[in-house]
Amino acid sequence: ALLAAGAVAFVIACSSENGICSNCPTVYADSAGTWALQAEGFSYTLGPTFEVRDVDRLGIRPDRDGRIRLEVRNEALETEYFNRLELLEVRHAADETALPDPNGAALAVRELVPATTIADATGRDLHLLLALPDGAAFRTDARTLAAASPAHLDDAIYLVAPAPASGDTVALVLRLRNSLLATLLYSEVMLGDRGARSLDWIGRELDGGGVALARWREQWMGMRIAVWDGRRYRETARIRDSGPHAWNDVAVLIPVLQRDSVRVRLSFPADNWRIDRLVFAMRARRPVVQTHAFGRLLDAEGRDDSSALAIVR
Repeated sequence: ALLAAGAVAFVIACSSENGICSNCPTVYADSAGTWALQAEGFSYTLGPTFEVRDVDRLGIRPDRDGRIRLEVRNEALETEYFNRLELLEVRHAADETALPDPNGAALAVRELVPATTIADATGRDLHLLLALPDGAAFRTDARTLAAASPAHLDDAIYLVAPAPASGDTVALVLRLRNSLLATLLYSEVMLGDRGARSLDWIGRELDGGGVALARWREQWMGMRIAVWDGRRYRETARIRDSGPHAWNDVAVLIPVLQRDSVRVRLSFPADNWRIDRLVFAMRARRPVVQTHAFGRLLDAEGRDDSSALAIVR
């Protein structure tokens, strides 16, 4: 399920209890009485200019009463604004997995196969490291990191997979999260020197530089996905930074541009990502998505907060 399994009633609790240190809202789910980290919300959204819709996959099931209970925590004790909170239910076949794409739209993928070739910029073979979602994650090679400079910031991963017998697209399935690089960039470099004045700076839309900063972030941060068309790599998609704590599962549609193989390059700032798995899905489709509004919203003391519920519906 994407963000929600089939359920008819929902409860969400908002909390500011201390746990991990995160610069964005964290989402926990009640799993047999234990709160388990599921997602980070709209990471690095510094102001209204940066507002985006954030969709995350939840690996949970409803309880015996058909309820899903989530807890949204403000663990860094920051000021967070929520325009909307909702659960999305995706119905899919037993052999399919539902995942969000980089824009938050649902994809149902199946027939997962490893890449025939997968290597980083140094030529390091990443087959074993990225075959399974086991927590043993890719990070930029020390040689690439040592050679990084303002003129050459990027690391890269190169993948090759067989082209499907039929169809004009496959999907790249990733499980990844950020390192602390982007967190340090935003929290320490951009905001740190301003101290408490950073609140005013953000409120003034970054002194008019919000649009320029958003463009810079779009150009340099995150992950750029390009496909070889026989002559050059053509950029076809981007993945935004998602935060350093929760693993983010995402699927990206990849056009098949050559008959014999699919060749993909992932480009990103050196040391910006930890990647747990990279595989291809030979089949991907757009499933039907049903939106569910939350039935209750509780504050940190466990009290119903109907006014907050009305705001995020």
